[in-house]
Amino acid sequence: MENSEGSASAVGSQTLTRFVFRLPSFLPLPDGISINIPFPSLDGRSVMSAFAIVRLHQVELDATEIKSDYMCALEAINRIQAGTVGRKSVEWPSQFKSWHTVADVITTVESPDNPPAHWDGLRQNLGPRQDAVMRSVEAVRSIARAVRLCGQDRVVLPSYEKLPMMWQRLSAPDEHVGDFLRIPSDSEWEHVGLLLLDHSNFAGAEETDEGRQHVIREESEFWARGLAAGSASILSREQFIVAGGLLRRSGEYGAAVVAAATGVEVMTDALLSALMWEESLIAGGPSARVVGGSFAEGKSGARVLSDLAPRLGGNWTSPSSAWRRWHSGGARLRNRIVHGGYQPTRAESTGALDLAKALETFTFDRLTEKRNRYPRVTLMLVARSGLEKRGCYGGRIREFSEKVAPAEPPWVESFAGWHRELIDARL
Repeated sequence: MENSEGSASAVGSQTLTRFVFRLPSFLPLPDGISINIPFPSLDGRSVMSAFAIVRLHQVELDATEIKSDYMCALEAINRIQAGTVGRKSVEWPSQFKSWHTVADVITTVESPDNPPAHWDGLRQNLGPRQDAVMRSVEAVRSIARAVRLCGQDRVVLPSYEKLPMMWQRLSAPDEHVGDFLRIPSDSEWEHVGLLLLDHSNFAGAEETDEGRQHVIREESEFWARGLAAGSASILSREQFIVAGGLLRRSGEYGAAVVAAATGVEVMTDALLSALMWEESLIAGGPSARVVGGSFAEGKSGARVLSDLAPRLGGNWTSPSSAWRRWHSGGARLRNRIVHGGYQPTRAESTGALDLAKALETFTFDRLTEKRNRYPRVTLMLVARSGLEKRGCYGGRIREFSEKVAPAEPPWVESFAGWHRELIDARL
C-alpha cells in the first residue's frame, strides 16, 4: 500500500513537487499551454488552498499502438510461414508517427485535508485535496473533460488506472515570500527519479504462466458452454467482472457502479426465475409465459422482497442486511449516476462493488441453505465446488447429485429456454 504524498499542512511550510507523465490520449491543445487548476474547500471548513499547474507538451513519436498491431500480426505470419513458434525479426516502417500529450504538473507535496478516518491506505482512494498525486490526476482529468465537451469524442478521460505506472518526478528548492509560494523557473528543477503507481495496467503484467493458462483454458470451456446455452446466471457473473474491470483497469468509476447494479438485477431476477423453473418442473406450476407477467420492468427491487426473499429465507429487511445495505448504498449511488449525472469517487465506486459482492455471497449462502428444496438450482448455480467450499456437499444433496441428476435432461438448456420465454413475455 502507498502512503499519501504529504499530509495536511499549515500555510508557510509548503514544498513543491513536479510530475511528468503521458496522457492516455492526445489532447488537441496548443503545445506548451499552461493551465492552473484550483481545488477549493467544498465544505468551507478549510481555508487552505490546493492547486495544480498543468503544462501540456505535444510530442511526436512512433505510433505505438499501430506499431504493436502491425508487428504482432507480422510476427504471427512469420511463424505460420516458417511452420514454427520461434521468433523472427520484424521491421517497423519508420514513417509512421503519432502525437502524444505529456502532462507536466506542478503542485505542493503537502495537502490541505487529511485522509478520511477509515482510509484503507490506498492512494487511489484519496481525493485531490488529500494527496498530491491524486490532485495531479484530477487536474488533467478536468482538462480532458473540458476538451471532450468540445465534441472531441476521441479523448479518453485520464484516471489513476489509465495513466502510466511510471511517472517522472522533479524537485526544486522552495522559496516563500510571506504566504506566497514562488514557482521556480524550469532551470531550477532537478530530475529525482520515478514515482510508481499502484496498478498493473501495463505491458508485461499479462498472465503468461503456462500452467495457469491451461487452467484458464479448461475453465473457459465450461463458461463457453454456459454462454452458448444462454445461461442467465452467467450473464450476472459477467456484469460483476465487467464492473471490476471498469473500476480497477479502466478507472470508469460511474460505469463500474452501473454495471454492478445491472449484475445485481440480473442475478436476482435470474435466481427467482430459476427457483420458479424448478417449482414448475417438479409440481407442474404455471408456465414461464404466465410467470413472466409478474416480472414487470422497474420492479426488480419489489420482486426481491415479495418473491425471492420468502423462497430463500434469511434477513432481507433490517438495516444491516445485505439487501438493505446494497439498496441504500449501491443502488442509490447508481440512481445518482444514471439520473443526475453524478461522477462518483473511486472510494464510492469501490464501496458499491463491495456491497454488490456481499449481496451475491449472501444470496448464494441462502440458496445453499435451501439446497434440499431446490437441488437442481443449487447444483446448477452454486455447483459442487461451491457446496464443498461451504462444507455442505453431503447427505441428500450429494445423493441427488450422484444418483438422480445424471438421469435427468440437461438443466442449463432447460432453464435457459424457460428464462428466454419469461423474458420474452415480460418485454
